[in-house]
Amino acid sequence: MTPLRTAMLPALLLVASPLAAQSLPDQLAGLTTGTAIAGDRLANPGFVQALYAANAGAALWSNPLRFAALQRAIANSVDDGLMPSDYHAAALTKAAGTERELLATDALALLVSHLRYGKVHPEKYDPEWNFSRNLPKDGSAPRPADVTRVLAIAQAADLSAAVVGAAPTHPVYQQVRAELARYRSLAARGGWPSVGAGPTVKTGDRSERVAAIATRLVATGDLPATPRVDPQAYDDGLKAGVERFQTRMGLNADGAIGPSTIAVLDTPAADRIRQLRINMDRARVLMADLPSRFVIVNVAGFQIYMLEGTNVVWRSRVIVGKPFRQTPVFRSAIDQVVFNPTWTVPPTILRQDIAPAARRDPNYVTRKGLKVINSQGQVVSPRSVNWSGSIPYTLRQDGGPENALGRVKFMFPNPYSVYLHDTPSRTLFASEMRTLSSGCVRVEKPFDLAELTLRRDDPSWTRARMDDTVASLKTVTVNLKSPVPVLLAYWTAWVDNNGLVNFRKDVYDRDAKWLKALDAPQG
Repeated sequence: MTPLRTAMLPALLLVASPLAAQSLPDQLAGLTTGTAIAGDRLANPGFVQALYAANAGAALWSNPLRFAALQRAIANSVDDGLMPSDYHAAALTKAAGTERELLATDALALLVSHLRYGKVHPEKYDPEWNFSRNLPKDGSAPRPADVTRVLAIAQAADLSAAVVGAAPTHPVYQQVRAELARYRSLAARGGWPSVGAGPTVKTGDRSERVAAIATRLVATGDLPATPRVDPQAYDDGLKAGVERFQTRMGLNADGAIGPSTIAVLDTPAADRIRQLRINMDRARVLMADLPSRFVIVNVAGFQIYMLEGTNVVWRSRVIVGKPFRQTPVFRSAIDQVVFNPTWTVPPTILRQDIAPAARRDPNYVTRKGLKVINSQGQVVSPRSVNWSGSIPYTLRQDGGPENALGRVKFMFPNPYSVYLHDTPSRTLFASEMRTLSSGCVRVEKPFDLAELTLRRDDPSWTRARMDDTVASLKTVTVNLKSPVPVLLAYWTAWVDNNGLVNFRKDVYDRDAKWLKALDAPQG
């Protein structure tokens, strides 16, 4: 039993205080933004009022067993990476009567909101965010569907189970939830030993540090906990464990234990726990009301997936935006597939990349396969253009094997000029750190995605037909009758198809800001 849960137990002795039910209507009528009870400010008085209106003004917590179940659900919120203190945990042990009634209802509504839609409001620090959050903020009108949902949980025969069910049930979330419990257990047992800096260790080497490396890998299940014949020998068995660990961490799985691998090995369990909590909250924000079939681009993980139901049916490596040209996070739907796309140079790339190079050498534009087009649609010589200041021209590259977008792209409405596409630079997918684009997402296996996207929409789009279309060099745009939802997400921890937890570097330095908001006191 965790200390948080143990601290909640004395509250069960206080639940027998009778409610002053006759004062409930008066108390409800007086609720306003900023109303405080037993020292805690109500998170959403308007939502509390709507709940009681939907319940014909009747009390919800007059049964001591039901109130005790709510207290357990609040204590158990740590299992989802949340903090019981956000849900009036301490105040509920002191309040009585109608005050306790209102605090309990506010606590449940807020807990359900955080479990279903996430605690952090990312739009406060990320202006590109466009995922909707369905529960209202304080002062906004409660949505009937959310009032009905919370009221049904309050009245459920098994309230604890109903609260747990408010969180995403998809394996994408539930598997990370299980890893949070596992890593907390590891931390409670002391975590793992530090390996420390030293020379790179390779297969066949002997080193005093090998024993610490083996112990470290056993702690996280990357190496079987069996006695080793020679504790200082880096043998093939240990190499397999190292490669498994490197794969989980997105490192080059070469088995060499160098500085980058040591740095990740020595990351404390407490840091991994924080990372899991952050990404569980991101998943809650993303995963409410998802369709059964959708595409996720994990920007931090450099991967793209297609999910059908609970199954990942396809995945591929991707290249994403550089840290100073970050791929944005948003939600849309793929509605067009374009074969042999042309590429129109975006204004930012024209201004920051093409123009400076053209000022040094106008032939650079021609070598890049770009045409300079004036406002009348005429192609002009790059040498006739003043590449300083404002440039009133469009730069376009015709479709073909050397096009910057490759042979196919996937369009979805968004204000950022971002899309998924092929690339002629195939070798870059082998890079460990794939923050290499100007914001768009390059897909390693784009024709697999094209087939999965098009065949359900129109069975005539076979791979052979795609190949023929590409070979024609004609630009062909296919409008999807049924657009495919796509999420551009940012996850630095997740569980893969093999059930192994993966961690990644926070390439855009977003985790610390999310954690600060996640740990900030509610209210």
